[in-house]
Amino acid sequence: FKIRVIISASMFGDADTSQVIATSQGSSAVHTTATLRTISTGQPLTLPFYDTFLSMTVNVGWWVYNHGATIDDLAKNPPSPLYALRLNGDPVGADTIMSQEINLNVAQGVNLTYAYEQTGGGEPPDSADDLYVEYLNDGGQWKILKQHSGADGDMSNFAVVSVGLPTDAHHAAFRLRIRNTAMVGAVDDWFVDNVRIDYGPDVSLSPLSFSQTVLKGDSVYDQLLITNTGQGGLSYSLVAVPILSSIFDRLVQEGRVNQYSYPKGWTEYREAKGDNTVRLGPEVVYNAGGPDAWGNIWIDSDETGGPTYSWIDIEATGTDITSGLKDDNFIGPFPLPFAFPFYDSSYTKFYVGSNGLFGFGPTTNYETWNHVALPNTWSTTPKNVICWCWDDLNILDADSPGGKVVYETVGSDFVIEYARYPEYDLAINPGHVITAEIILSPNGNIKLQYQMIAPGFDILGNTVGIQDRTGTMGMTVAINTDYLHNSLAVQIFKPKPWLFAVPSSGEVPAGQSALVQLIFSGVDLDTGSYQAGLKVSSNDPDSADALQTIPAYLQVAPLYICGD
Repeated sequence: FKIRVIISASMFGDADTSQVIATSQGSSAVHTTATLRTISTGQPLTLPFYDTFLSMTVNVGWWVYNHGATIDDLAKNPPSPLYALRLNGDPVGADTIMSQEINLNVAQGVNLTYAYEQTGGGEPPDSADDLYVEYLNDGGQWKILKQHSGADGDMSNFAVVSVGLPTDAHHAAFRLRIRNTAMVGAVDDWFVDNVRIDYGPDVSLSPLSFSQTVLKGDSVYDQLLITNTGQGGLSYSLVAVPILSSIFDRLVQEGRVNQYSYPKGWTEYREAKGDNTVRLGPEVVYNAGGPDAWGNIWIDSDETGGPTYSWIDIEATGTDITSGLKDDNFIGPFPLPFAFPFYDSSYTKFYVGSNGLFGFGPTTNYETWNHVALPNTWSTTPKNVICWCWDDLNILDADSPGGKVVYETVGSDFVIEYARYPEYDLAINPGHVITAEIILSPNGNIKLQYQMIAPGFDILGNTVGIQDRTGTMGMTVAINTDYLHNSLAVQIFKPKPWLFAVPSSGEVPAGQSALVQLIFSGVDLDTGSYQAGLKVSSNDPDSADALQTIPAYLQVAPLYICGD
């Protein structure tokens, strides 16, 4: 049959009322009618556009299209409590929310800022269920501005993203779209809060370098002037990253510090349990690496002037914790003799993973053997760990009995020894063991020592490195490469802070300035010269200005006594 549709329309104020009549062309007696009412969304919005989702109702004047997105209180620690925008795909599949047109026909830089959280108090997204932040460009096409992977780890705090909008976003009919990918009925939670589109700031810093001299044990002060000459509000944060070692500094100048890169798809590779074929990683060309985002570096004993290999044997005297270990498990917690500083926290307890992991908790995935490069935010990756030989190991391997794990306080240090620790192997392969130890010092330094690696032990399939509790900071010393050998020491140096910024973050309105006080502290420093980089991050849309590093120098002079 055929249908003829007749539409008649009339306007009443801001509403458009239409009557739709559908009539069968085979029989005019067969027909039906319907009334449609469309409401004008009004004129395009102007800057600033700012939604903090303070109620559970979506503002239809700002968000003119919504497919499945809701606002609720399931997020953890939203920046503007109690609510956040939630996209989870349940029950409609992928959720999408799109803004009203926003007039961005301006010459000045424009910033988009938002906060997001994966999982929060909801369900973890699957690896292919991503969050997309997109914009409508001046050619009428949707462009991806940011993509957050569902393969990343769960989050209990929001991360803030600030990005300058590209040139093709500067038009009168700009729109913002936020969406996720998900299966129908699947609960894959993403949360978004504090969405802001505004003129970008223009940051100016003064001075562009610092140099101070301080007596040992004393402190001096200086100031950094932060000026915002743009039309939008400026947000900034400061982190001082000390250059830790004259040896490391020399290696950096000589270009002899490992900078790893991985081919596309390499880090997604997962080997099967019992499969000894591995995807080889990058060669460890030099004897040093780092710094990571926290400032940690490493140098090994193969470098002239590097750490000295000096084995501390505690097998006969240490506390034996071997009995709790088995294939693919973890044990603990056990006490540390001091509060050990690791990244942004200190810990008084530790856990032992049976597959070459030493951690401070939480213990999610501490039993895993499927090692990856670090740092890694995936929900399947253990966090807050020291990986001395992360691999598929098995203390209960029948071919290599007699392995032990013991710990002891030696002097001011904590030592844990892994004696004759076997790897997992279904075949008969006696003697495939490794003997190593971890030494923790109260100042936060970590020393890994490898006394013996038996010829039958597969050294091509493991990860050596560290990672923080979020998986966003860490570093790989070696992964799936011929690096470990007998009588090797790897020293991981924790940065010793001596430069402090007060406040370390803040906001500067358009056309105004702020003073940040810098403290140069000689407390706990030996006499000598020190260097640091003061990293200033901001939401300036110019990428060259958004992250600037100001060099800072400190000379610590001896404290003389009158009469010397």
